Amino acid sequence: MKTIHKLYTASVLLVTFLLSSCETDFLDRKLDSNYVAEEVFTEYNTMRDFGSGIYSYLPTGYNDISGSMLAAACDEAHHANENSAIHQFATGAWGPTSNPDDKWSHYYTGIRKANLFLEGSANFSEVLAKRDTISLPSKNNYIDQWDNINKLRYEARLLRAFFYFELVKRYGGVPLLTQTLDLNDDFNYTRQSADSVYSFIIRECMEVADYLPHTWYNYGIPTGSRNGEGEAPGISGAAGQSKIGRVTKGTAFALALRAAVYAASPLFNPTNDISKWYRAANIGKKYFDLPPRQRGLIKNNYLNIFTPAYSLPGFTKDEVIFEKRWAKSNAFEKANYPIGFELGGANTVCPTQNFIDNFGMSAAADVYNPANPYNRRDPRIDSIVVINGRPYSFGLTNTRPVETFVGGMDGLGKFRATTTGYYMRKYVNTGLDLKLGQDSWHSWVLFGMNELYLNYAEALFHVCPTPSSTTATDGTSHSKSALALVNDLRTKVRVSSRFNLYAYPVSTSREAFIQIIRKERQIELAFEGHRFFDIRRWRLLDDPQQREAILTIRAMKITNDNGVLTYDSQHNVERRVWDDKMYLYPIPNSEVMKSGGKITQNPGW
Repeated sequence: MKTIHKLYTASVLLVTFLLSSCETDFLDRKLDSNYVAEEVFTEYNTMRDFGSGIYSYLPTGYNDISGSMLAAACDEAHHANENSAIHQFATGAWGPTSNPDDKWSHYYTGIRKANLFLEGSANFSEVLAKRDTISLPSKNNYIDQWDNINKLRYEARLLRAFFYFELVKRYGGVPLLTQTLDLNDDFNYTRQSADSVYSFIIRECMEVADYLPHTWYNYGIPTGSRNGEGEAPGISGAAGQSKIGRVTKGTAFALALRAAVYAASPLFNPTNDISKWYRAANIGKKYFDLPPRQRGLIKNNYLNIFTPAYSLPGFTKDEVIFEKRWAKSNAFEKANYPIGFELGGANTVCPTQNFIDNFGMSAAADVYNPANPYNRRDPRIDSIVVINGRPYSFGLTNTRPVETFVGGMDGLGKFRATTTGYYMRKYVNTGLDLKLGQDSWHSWVLFGMNELYLNYAEALFHVCPTPSSTTATDGTSHSKSALALVNDLRTKVRVSSRFNLYAYPVSTSREAFIQIIRKERQIELAFEGHRFFDIRRWRLLDDPQQREAILTIRAMKITNDNGVLTYDSQHNVERRVWDDKMYLYPIPNSEVMKSGGKITQNPGW
């Protein structure tokens, strides 16, 4: 039974003239120059298109920061193109007037679109009723349109909450706007506390969750009902695919839990208010207590979660709750194919040795051998990174073993080759023949079941006496322990049929589990933009030893002496700059000035 729900960009109807307004001033109090209420909200099609267009403000993910990704701004990766603006994070050359990842205007524009839609569509029932609703075809059409706009209004609230999360995790407390500003309105919006913004996000998610379907698969309106639901009887599979890609009940819970975990973390919860961890744990409990058909599952074939598809049906991935889908392309492959493959190496994001060190051994009894460093390692490594000597593709094309050793076809020292001894496999379709112009579909994961497991586990760790306990200190009983949730992600069936990746023992201490949850998040959520913010929300750089380990970017330098390989895992690529003010982004100076001082700058900037 399919419970995965994703964003298929091509199915979202966008009206360009409704979405082309400038993002230079999020508090612009005049209506968009291309927005006329009488033309948009007095007719179903334009109202629907305006609401659907809010989806266009979701994150892009692939090489979206000067040809790079946030992974290259933390210890996950290094970017081979020295001219990319992503290196400003490494050198400290970023601030209120120059931030490679400044998203202030982008997300406030999305918030404004959501507010406009919620205000303009408030009387949608009356608008849709102004026609024939007596004949059976017209009545059914009315019910379908009513259901669609009604759902879109809840979707708009959830998307708005998502945009606020993207803002608060970067900037801390921000102005909380739930209505549009008119020309005659006085500007009196100041920054709310981060806690207030997180509470708003969580409240919105939990309020809309029950009004959204658990799945859009096979969606329809059952006879005698006014509200549609997924897997509705009487709707064939092919006919029920068109709405797949919109937010769901699972998306609402996933965002609420993510926001609750961030709100409870040290950066936003410096006094360690335990009630915030209880809030997160209870959201996780409510989701995992849902009937199986209303929530996602973790399944087998770990590699397939991230492999791009040659055909559209391949978008459907186990474990993915919500994703942004892209049309066919090979741009990501051209950027990340090893330099030795023709047309590869255009903008390479290189996984670091820092990241590789998170992969333990496959079995608890296995011993790491520095002379054979990849033998018997956690098998997830081959799904995420490309290692020296392994075939680039496990299919029929591009099967040549990759040579990342110094002097190798893909090795260190070549222009735009890997700078770390590794290439990225996750999200890359390694089986494309770029010379023939082959391409494939891609999707950017916004929420996956693995993150829900890890967020719930982290919350339970803070409210239960031991990692293996299922009863919180307030007496609340949970179906699984934090340790069990993590071990579920490491099961043989899910990860690999070749190796039995061992489970962490029930005797695991609290001190050990802290490191386990951090390592598992790095592996499971690799290159998705999580590590960059995990470092900040946990305030890892407060500790001098961890600061040194995170800021010193290391590579695996391999030398080849007539077939005898020597491995140096301590080869330094760069030492990055850090200042504690960087735990939060600076507010753009232009926004501080336009607010007349009502919006204050973050400390240190």
